[in-house]
Amino acid sequence: MKKKDENLSIEFQLAGINTEQFAILEEIYQPESEVNINVSLQFSVHPQKKGIGVHFGIQFKHGKEVFLLLKTACFFEVKSDNWIVLLNDKKKAIILPKDFASHLSVITVGTTRGILYEKLKEEPSFDQFILPTINVSRIVEEDVVLEIK
Repeated sequence: MKKKDENLSIEFQLAGINTEQFAILEEIYQPESEVNINVSLQFSVHPQKKGIGVHFGIQFKHGKEVFLLLKTACFFEVKSDNWIVLLNDKKKAIILPKDFASHLSVITVGTTRGILYEKLKEEPSFDQFILPTINVSRIVEEDVVLEIK
């Protein structure tokens, strides 16, 4: 990174949304059982498009058994001038400041919430499952380093 500026305003646009995986496993679902939720968050870099991918997954489970899962990805293109600031030539990596990575994650989680709602709204046994609010600052605790291969 050329110079770290805590107040850096990074210009970007949402360039794509993808549902990577969706499944309802009705045979595992038990309406009277306790439901647990697992979430996952990953980042990817797409240097040729000056892009960042944010991949979010959610699993609704009974114990260790998953009965509902959704994995999505949002792809963001970063303005060229800002991409250069994020680029760390020495490490051959893009370094996303924590706040920027959190912001992209919030957008992705919100998008996932809408996708889940749309997928389940016609499923009477599952339409009560929504993605609760998620404090992504507890997931993204530091700058994200994405190695460019």
